[in-house]
Amino acid sequence: MWRIVKVVLIASGMTVLGWYATNSVYFAKPIAGRVLEAGTPTPLPGVTVVADWQLQGGMEGGSTTGHVLILETVTDADGQFAFPAWGPRLAYPFKHFEERAPLLLFFKPGYVPKDIENRNWSRGWVLRSDWDGETILLEPASRYPGRYASVMQSFGSGIDLWFFYNRCVWQSLPHLLLALDQASIALSRPPNVVELPTPDHWEKARPECNFDGDSVRRLGRW
Repeated sequence: MWRIVKVVLIASGMTVLGWYATNSVYFAKPIAGRVLEAGTPTPLPGVTVVADWQLQGGMEGGSTTGHVLILETVTDADGQFAFPAWGPRLAYPFKHFEERAPLLLFFKPGYVPKDIENRNWSRGWVLRSDWDGETILLEPASRYPGRYASVMQSFGSGIDLWFFYNRCVWQSLPHLLLALDQASIALSRPPNVVELPTPDHWEKARPECNFDGDSVRRLGRW
């Protein structure tokens, strides 16, 4: 009888080890911080903050191959923001977390957007942000009139690459997409015209994503 039990236990152990060899379960620590206007002690309310735990892989190992979780929040009157801990969540084989665990995005119309990653690669099952407890500084667009257009265009291209190109996870960030749409209206006026991706753009450019601009406009309001 004991021999049978041993065989069952060994077989069960091999099954569990085989499952963990092909799949990984991850947890994440909570993240909190504060956003201020650069050069002043002024807190910035209404900043859309996105935390994206991206998976990377591909031939060179650095391409975005999936998203384990995407969370959005907005800064309060004191510029504070927070994301809860989460887990367990499954990451599929041949994909891994590196410096984008998570990628943090900060956007408020009238300010230079910012995306930041961990300073070091994320190892282990419990993921942490290097920026937990830190203060994030955003520059007013008025300080960089000559550079703001190119920065915004680059940020919009990043959104398209990370969340639309072969991914189609736009449903997870309606607040950011609506804020971009609102910014594009203001920036479309002369003399400094900036062309940002808008709901109309993604409906035409990414038909495979079944993008619904009306849904973004409805769900993207805080």
